[in-house]
Amino acid sequence: MLSIVLAMERESYRDDDMLSRVQLAAALNVSTRTIDKWIAEGTAPPYTRLPGGMLRWRWGDVLEWLRQRRIDG
Repeated sequence: MLSIVLAMERESYRDDDMLSRVQLAAALNVSTRTIDKWIAEGTAPPYTRLPGGMLRWRWGDVLEWLRQRRIDG
């Protein structure tokens, strides 16, 4: 049972960590297709395009992107 709980814990990232598309989707609890949709719409968190076309997201930028979208009720 403990192994199941440990497997469900989220990865913790530092602000300067660079996340892949798969890591970003897991951290935000969305699918990679949702990330692709956000990129196509221009609404994704800011990202860096590396040589070879790979995309990476800086975790601190993702957190700021989330803060900007927070709605206080």
